[in-house]
Amino acid sequence: MRIEKTGYDWEAWFKAAFEKQKIENMNLTGRLLDAEERRNEAKAKFERIVSSGPYKLYRKFKKDDERSVSDKQDGKAADKAYTDELARQKDPYSAWIAFNEHKNKKDASDTEKVKSSFLLKSYSELAEIIRLGSPVENDILAAEEPSLLDERAYVLAASFFASDKKEGIWYADEDEVDEDGKRMNPWFKPEWSPESLYGFFFPGSFFAIRKKCLNAAIELLKANGLVAVNDNADARGLVYLVMLAAAEETAGTHTAEVLCHTKATKKVADTVTEGKELLETTVSPDYSERGSFWGYENKYAHIKKTFAEKIHGVKAEIFDTLRDDVYTVCEIPEGDHLVSVIIPSKDHPQLLSELLESFVTKTAFKDVEFIIVDNGSSDENKRDIERIIARMSEKYRVHADYLYRKEEFNFSRMCSRGVSKAKGDLLLFLNDDTEVIEEDWLTIMVCEALREGVGAVGASLRYPDDLRFQHAGITNLKVGPAHKLITFPDDRMYYFGAGAVPQNVCAVTGACLLVKKSAYEKSGGFDESFPVEYNDVDLCFSLLDAGFRNVIRNDAVLIHKESISRGRSDNDGEKSGLLIKEQDRLYHKHPAFADGRDPYYSPMLTQDSPEYYADMVFDYAVPGKLSEKIDVDAAKGSVCSDSELVMNVERAGLQLKRRDAREDIIRVEGWSYLKGADNSIFTGAARRMYFKKTDPDTTTVYYSISDRYRYDVEKVMDREKNVALAGFVCRVRKSDLEDGEYLIGMEYICGDKIYRSSNEERLQIGIQTGSGKDSKA
Repeated sequence: MRIEKTGYDWEAWFKAAFEKQKIENMNLTGRLLDAEERRNEAKAKFERIVSSGPYKLYRKFKKDDERSVSDKQDGKAADKAYTDELARQKDPYSAWIAFNEHKNKKDASDTEKVKSSFLLKSYSELAEIIRLGSPVENDILAAEEPSLLDERAYVLAASFFASDKKEGIWYADEDEVDEDGKRMNPWFKPEWSPESLYGFFFPGSFFAIRKKCLNAAIELLKANGLVAVNDNADARGLVYLVMLAAAEETAGTHTAEVLCHTKATKKVADTVTEGKELLETTVSPDYSERGSFWGYENKYAHIKKTFAEKIHGVKAEIFDTLRDDVYTVCEIPEGDHLVSVIIPSKDHPQLLSELLESFVTKTAFKDVEFIIVDNGSSDENKRDIERIIARMSEKYRVHADYLYRKEEFNFSRMCSRGVSKAKGDLLLFLNDDTEVIEEDWLTIMVCEALREGVGAVGASLRYPDDLRFQHAGITNLKVGPAHKLITFPDDRMYYFGAGAVPQNVCAVTGACLLVKKSAYEKSGGFDESFPVEYNDVDLCFSLLDAGFRNVIRNDAVLIHKESISRGRSDNDGEKSGLLIKEQDRLYHKHPAFADGRDPYYSPMLTQDSPEYYADMVFDYAVPGKLSEKIDVDAAKGSVCSDSELVMNVERAGLQLKRRDAREDIIRVEGWSYLKGADNSIFTGAARRMYFKKTDPDTTTVYYSISDRYRYDVEKVMDREKNVALAGFVCRVRKSDLEDGEYLIGMEYICGDKIYRSSNEERLQIGIQTGSGKDSKA
């Protein structure tokens, strides 16, 4: 039985995000979601504005005098700096290309000579070679459409063939090009990922393969009758089949360069105007529309099933998933396997009861034992838990142990105690606030955990209200380990299968983690020196260090009742500091991951967002980018009428500290514009922020700001000129300002005139710089 597939109301999502003031969800994983919070608040605020009575009234009167922006131009071209920066921020991938690719150019002047060192074949031609079954005498560079390859692909493929690398397969990154020649939608691929290969064809639109590996793969397919069985398969199917066969004996190596430009189904101009798909950094598109992303569909599932049964000699089963036309394959292991389910729990008898009831009644896999580890429930709750366990054991004939000991909370120690009593060859660590909602989840995880070389296996966890993602694997970023897609609705396919298909990941959450007992012991198990934070990440890193691969099975879905809107406490700054110390210890123990290295997440992708997009970091988004202090002589320049300058500060307070940050930074952000003016001239140095202490004897200090593209301001204030870069971000060292309350304002400079933000009482934000809290007057 699978969960009913439902759509999702994005409008409600944005509004709910604003109302709940969605805070950073990453207390235990680096708290990187500051950028996500800002984005949701901005989008929700836009929805709130356009649905408000005053705005509707404004639109009603505006219809009588509707004029386009071009009609209002006074003949002067917008400032070039403005138009250039706006173009960069609207199209971050083009900015990424300009910044990165000039550094990686290879000499392709002798391309024809390079091509002569191997065979260039289309996927259709390679499929015919597979069908014929004859050995090849040359290395092969294969592409779905060879004419779409960058010339550098030939040079790098030839370099791979000429090397003495042990890997037999080579692949690289790709993107799309629309009919106007505009490059878009980059696909930055992971390092070699065997379990991802079973999820979909992640090599994509091209790859190179050594003749020795190709011939061995074809021979393996012939010997097991797989070519004949799949004779009706299309070219993609046969290419997938030979890749699976090659992966039995060899691995692949990846080059982080974009070397193929497939044909896009839409123009860039279309993708930035349809609904809310405004930017690749806003709402992610549905990647099921990408022609280069394939291999997860039903027809390929049957190819993978047949391959597993013929080559591995085991029964395989196809599973439907929550996503349309996404099917996964599991090899059903032979023999009996007992799963020891270890559940840390204290003072949560009701949650524990709900979990156990859902587990035993809905889970198809029945060979389990339960070990509940309690570090000190109250006497009343302890009695309730004992009654729950006794009732369940009697009703369902399931064995359960209850390990009770009063002690300080230490998740790692509690799990270790559970392992000491475990009789199973598989260990499942499960939070007491999870709930089973479909029957196949544990079967899928067990099948995966028993694959050779697999370490930790995680499930896809969803929030209980509307199945938004709570966990879809942990990614190791430069800001620390983090959950990708957290709070995102499951109404589409995200970045090339993220959240939808099985994939290799660097870590999975301890809220639901399955691992072979032998692998657990080889890795050293849970480290009790990580009592609260990063114990699950440490275990997963230890498994990687020991040579295992970790996997997220996105087709195994549970509910996790963790709150989606944990409140920010007054000592968040203190918690953030402790978290950074724990990160330092984590990376000291696992130095291979210290600089944000993640074999399954490209360094070309963003390092501080739950989304997936090219890591073109603009000034406003760099946490350590400080504003410059400006020396201003208050006597110079005349302050004009302040009623024309509109300013809205959306947030001011201590910026959440990243691991590499060594000082406290105050961040102020919002938007501003000058009524009736061409705002293209008020960017960069033409506007500055001031901090004015409420003490009248304190001198006002001025700082530069970073401009930020704000689609919502541009849309709502559509009668104003060139307000797209109305957004601003200002970062100031906390130590540069005395403790106390400040009024914050903006000044626009135009020749000898100065425009100052209006009505400080309405717009001011008082910062208690020692508190670390946002405070709006």
